[in-house]
Amino acid sequence: MKKNKTHIIILIFVFIFLKFLFSIANVDEIRFVLYPVSKTIDFITNTKSIYLINKGFFNSNLNFIINKSCSGINFFILFFICVSFRLSILKKQLPLYKNLFFSSVFSLCITYIANTSRILCSINLPSEITLDPKITHQIIGTGVYFFFLLFFYLLFDYSLKNKFIK
Repeated sequence: MKKNKTHIIILIFVFIFLKFLFSIANVDEIRFVLYPVSKTIDFITNTKSIYLINKGFFNSNLNFIINKSCSGINFFILFFICVSFRLSILKKQLPLYKNLFFSSVFSLCITYIANTSRILCSINLPSEITLDPKITHQIIGTGVYFFFLLFFYLLFDYSLKNKFIK
């Protein structure tokens, strides 16, 4: 139980620290998150994006820009906290450093996939929806991120109940 309390305290500090870093970061400093998403979208849509300093990745064919607000950092932080906490309450716990490392790498990979999915949905769906584009973008983002959080929660829960990762 003491290990869990320590882990929770560490996760709270990590959460606060990451939120602070993201709040002061500019688009150039989070390029490591935007670049793979931009390249994946370019590959899937057979288009090309260019990087605009202090703006983000602009795709002239699709007429959109992937910038700080599209980075998925908030999703990453939330997903990371959830995964790390879930791993910390297993009977056979990983050491803290392994837990944090695995959780961060896994969360970053899922963030890339979720963010790419969200942006592809935002590119393709708005022509079908007659709402304000900003509201549509927000609804799509919320729906996609919620789907990924719920899907992986259910996957972890199923895996634990069936003793795949105990």
